[in-house]
Amino acid sequence: MRYAVYLRKLEISEEAAVRAGEFKGRYDVSIADAFIAATAYLEGSIIISDDPDFKRIPEIKTLTENEIISQLS
Repeated sequence: MRYAVYLRKLEISEEAAVRAGEFKGRYDVSIADAFIAATAYLEGSIIISDDPDFKRIPEIKTLTENEIISQLS
């Protein structure tokens, strides 16, 4: 990951940690998914994943790999 220049690395802020806890409690997702979702929410980013847990969190936008491919076509 250190040399993956195409990735933007973010620190987890207190605000992201609190939001992750809210997502974890409200939508019963894994803590890892909750942190990813909270970060995407705060950054205004779209999550591209086939993990169905992300679709349960309406505050974030999630696209599957197939959905992103069809949007790019």
